[in-house]
Amino acid sequence: MARLSLRWRVAVALGVGSLLVTSALALVVWNPTTGYMQRQREQSAVRQAEVNARLVDESLHTGSHGLRELLTGLTTGPDSTIVLLRPGEVLTSGRRVDVDALPPAVLDVGGAPSQQRLVVDGVPVLAVTLPIASAQDAYVELAPLVQLERTFGFLGAALVTGVLCSGLLGVVLGSWAGRRALRPLSELTTAASRIAGGDLRARLPSRPIPIWRTWRRRSTRSRRRCNGAC
Repeated sequence: MARLSLRWRVAVALGVGSLLVTSALALVVWNPTTGYMQRQREQSAVRQAEVNARLVDESLHTGSHGLRELLTGLTTGPDSTIVLLRPGEVLTSGRRVDVDALPPAVLDVGGAPSQQRLVVDGVPVLAVTLPIASAQDAYVELAPLVQLERTFGFLGAALVTGVLCSGLLGVVLGSWAGRRALRPLSELTTAASRIAGGDLRARLPSRPIPIWRTWRRRSTRSRRRCNGAC
């Protein structure tokens, strides 16, 4: 297996370093951002479910006959589902789901308020279960998390793309910097190889002296002349 040249070793080292740094930054961005967005969505879904449960409780307490219409009006979108568990009766509205396929903790009638994330028929949802105070009923709302998952996917793709581009840019910059830094050494090696091969006319290419070095030499000479004259 051929070893990499010094130039490409410098390029790979810079690329890997850039990749590690940007990966750490991506994790720093990902963790708090996704955590904050998830908490905000869950808090919003729980607050909305609590408001809806109070409306259903008031409707049951007053004996209103428009309970089904109320449940239909409480659905917030095509992917949301509302389930009202009553003794001997199950009322649903919104997206149709198999109630029997839901986890037992979600269908715990008369239990404490609970919430959990799950996937129902391929749709990620947050299941919020709230007891109805005026009856032995339970209000269950399945709030969709599709938009949140899409946002996570877009953010993750953007961060991964940024990390890969950063690593590639590090390799390119490392290659360019290594070529410039090692150019004198390469020219010296080439000239030495030519001389070793019998080409005695091989010479190192002349390089122009930088302006700042010329100015520094002139300043040094002027100070020396001044000191000698003084």
